[in-house]
Amino acid sequence: MRGSPQAQGDHDGRRRPAEASFEAVGSLSENTFKAINVGTAVLGTDGISVSGGVTTHDETEARTNHAMVANAQRVIVVADGSKVGQVTLAKMADLSEIDDFVTDSDADPAALQLIADAGVTVHIVDLSAVRR
Repeated sequence: MRGSPQAQGDHDGRRRPAEASFEAVGSLSENTFKAINVGTAVLGTDGISVSGGVTTHDETEARTNHAMVANAQRVIVVADGSKVGQVTLAKMADLSEIDDFVTDSDADPAALQLIADAGVTVHIVDLSAVRR
């Protein structure tokens, strides 16, 4: 588990402090997910598209989440509309491994249709109903 801030490299090579995190990632978590059955996995993502699948900026997180996805009976991906159609560094899952995708009404409708055409059930939250 990550529990203390540490320096991580930006895409431009600069160093930046990482946010403190208590997420479980890495080989211990990957091996744990390989040994258990996951009922429903819920993933946040930095990008989702037909060309890239479900992606994140962190390669270690991608490996850990893929181990969870591979052993889940159902997989739900959640992302705000700005992430739809985006591809980032590391793939967590192919769209064929995803059952449901939840996003908001700011998402690109054409990209959502492509995701739906790939067999993913798409759920859209209407932001006009929740904004004040």
